[in-house]
Amino acid sequence: MYNEALDYANRSNCDHVKAKAFHGLALIESARNNFQNSIVDHHKAISILDRIGAKPDLAEVYFQLGLTYQARKEHVLAEKYKAEALKIFAQMKAPKQIERVDKAFRENVQ
Repeated sequence: MYNEALDYANRSNCDHVKAKAFHGLALIESARNNFQNSIVDHHKAISILDRIGAKPDLAEVYFQLGLTYQARKEHVLAEKYKAEALKIFAQMKAPKQIERVDKAFRENVQ
């Protein structure tokens, strides 16, 4: 379905849909332990979301990318992307999202 969404987004120049599709694909790849593919798709989503200024979605992708790096035991990069997510959620004044990020990283320490 995400590939169909990508096809639609490419035909209609809908960048937000394209970014969300890349993010969805990244989550699937991460769940399959295909971390390198997940990272590539996350970065594609970040590039688009940053360009269009979709801050809530951008923070979510940074958060998930951080968890992906944590799963790979690349803790420096995990912390980098966690910090990016927290920074955006703080700018948005979203304390529940900040709690969610902190909790997820505490629970997934490997």
